[in-house]
Amino acid sequence: YTDGVTSNIQTQLDSKGVANRPVVTARKGSDQTISRNTWTKITGFTDNYDSDNAWSGSRFTVPSGKAGRYLCSANVRVKFDSAGSDGEQAIGAFYVNGGQKTHFFQLSMANGNRHMGIVGGTGSIILDLAVGHYVEVYGYMQDDSPSGSLKIHGDSSTGSQVGFMR
Repeated sequence: YTDGVTSNIQTQLDSKGVANRPVVTARKGSDQTISRNTWTKITGFTDNYDSDNAWSGSRFTVPSGKAGRYLCSANVRVKFDSAGSDGEQAIGAFYVNGGQKTHFFQLSMANGNRHMGIVGGTGSIILDLAVGHYVEVYGYMQDDSPSGSLKIHGDSSTGSQVGFMR
């Protein structure tokens, strides 16, 4: 996948003097069904740009010789529309080396006024990462109604970006 932004990233990085620093942009290719009330790793991202082959479809891993400070960002859209559009809560989080680091968005609806179809949130975190450390994006959806399925929306608006800062 290339577009007017990602096809020219390396040239832009070279011109700014930041070549040879890991940069990844990825987007979700299709919907992902997740279980109710449990943290689930978001998978199935395809990389738009990956300067160091550091992206595996669901995980960014710091390459050899590239330890440092990274800016990690994600946008996740969730779908309650196939489960009655009455979801109670959606949360996104960054996990580092398998453990939760921070929530980056949380959407909650008050009792009696719940109506969530497709909604989303965006967040970023700055992390000091050593070689071999990895970052993943997780989602959590709460829907007390047992019918239908809850999904992470698989369009170009669900994505993840990681960039070396220093």
